Amino acid sequence: MHEKARPSLLTARIADPKGLSFTELKPHCGLTDGNFSFHMKELQDSGLIEG
Repeated sequence: MHEKARPSLLTARIADPKGLSFTELKPHCGLTDGNFSFHMKELQDSGLIEG
């Protein structure tokens, strides 16, 4: 995980006891829509998160 955004996204998703949906997470990540989608797809493709 060489991109610093990816560990941050994973941490934010698991920090909330109920978990955060992509829609809830997006405003807190500070990424553009395109970058956010790219990183989330990479995390999904690697099996670290489910869509």
